[in-house]
Amino acid sequence: MKRPGTWLAAVVVLLVLLGNGGGRAQAVSKFKQLSDRRVVLPLKKALTSALAALSIVTGTQLLSDVVRAEPAVAIKIIAPGFKVPSWKLAGRIEQLEARGFQVSLAQPSGSSIEARTQALVEALTDPDCHNFVCARGGYGTSDLLPHLPYDDLDNPKRVIGYSDISSLISALWTQRGIIGISGPMPGAVTWNIANKEMGVLLGIMRGTITTGSIAVRRQEDGNSASLPTEASDSAIEGTLFGGDMSVLTNLVGTPYMPASLDGYIVFLEAIGENTHRIMRYLNQWQQSGTLDGVRAIILGRFDKLGGDQNDLYRRFAARVSCPVYTSRAFGHYPPLYPIPVGGHGKITGGKLIWQLPTLQ
Repeated sequence: MKRPGTWLAAVVVLLVLLGNGGGRAQAVSKFKQLSDRRVVLPLKKALTSALAALSIVTGTQLLSDVVRAEPAVAIKIIAPGFKVPSWKLAGRIEQLEARGFQVSLAQPSGSSIEARTQALVEALTDPDCHNFVCARGGYGTSDLLPHLPYDDLDNPKRVIGYSDISSLISALWTQRGIIGISGPMPGAVTWNIANKEMGVLLGIMRGTITTGSIAVRRQEDGNSASLPTEASDSAIEGTLFGGDMSVLTNLVGTPYMPASLDGYIVFLEAIGENTHRIMRYLNQWQQSGTLDGVRAIILGRFDKLGGDQNDLYRRFAARVSCPVYTSRAFGHYPPLYPIPVGGHGKITGGKLIWQLPTLQ
């Protein structure tokens, strides 16, 4: 039940803004600034309604990101790894609802594999929802992979997350061709609704953004005297695949990761590793033949790395036969720009340009 003072407070705030000079445009601009602050979130719906009423009276049109006329886009927040306390997600859910999304929380009843599998399957088989945002990562995510009914999981749907969620995204792509998004999660430090990368993610979920780009830089391997400049590099194209390298390494040789990445552009990042372990992971990828035919590898940030990151990049590039690029646009900490697993990628002019297929 709404508090009686909510509408009154909203109208008072609106009138103060309008009476403070600058007219309605200034009021809307100020409202946009205030609406991202948690202290006014309880007033947001009432204030938005007041603005909508004002637009009817005055015949003016509101900005599209303040009041949305289109139907709400459904989002399910899921927790494959372990249950996340609802109070930790409450503020993030309010942020999404304030931006026109219809959010539901689909968490397991317990921590067992059976309970987590049941909750995940019930969520993913909902025919009315296409966006499944993982609350956060969790070591238990890969427990569920052998128990999912892949044949019953029809497109279109997108699972969004990173870290241990890389295992679920990989399995859904490998088994069913479901495109996932390596991107921010509401229970993790990468979620900041005001950041540019979050604008990209919200656009992907609304269906208004189907392409994007991040800056990349060609990595010298120490064995070559010189490399072509970014602008003169021939374009490299392929299917995108990647995520947390330590998590994906544990899927090599299983049915939940492509046996061959021939024709792919691979993007990798990790946290809390050291250079020697990363190089040992690379041995697994190479010696299994997984990297045979890979078009290019993009190395993101290896946050909290035990060692020098630039040294890791050089050693990695010297070990593989394909071009290696680096990017500061993704890792375990912000910024984490969304990258689609299964989408089309093109490296040209110092950028990775990605393209999502249209949901059918």
